[in-house]
Amino acid sequence: MGKSEEAIKKYERAIELEPKNLMAYFNCAALHEKLGNLDGAIEKIEGALTVDPTNATLKDILVRLKQVRDERTRPPAPPPAPPPTLKLPPL
Repeated sequence: MGKSEEAIKKYERAIELEPKNLMAYFNCAALHEKLGNLDGAIEKIEGALTVDPTNATLKDILVRLKQVRDERTRPPAPPPAPPPTLKLPPL
């Protein structure tokens, strides 16, 4: 995990030096996702989209990341109700 965090810092520095480096955004987002930081991954892909707003691949990745994040934050569904019991009259 330490190497991934180090790599994130390097990619963030690369983005500072060359704000149009889409691969730096993408790789940084992938590392954030690997570490379970979906918000960080989403932020980087959104940053890449400011550089290339028509990039269909980035748009698709963003949609999927948001879906996964939403699924993880959605409360679990309540358990199904038990089936009704049938009460027969005594014989």
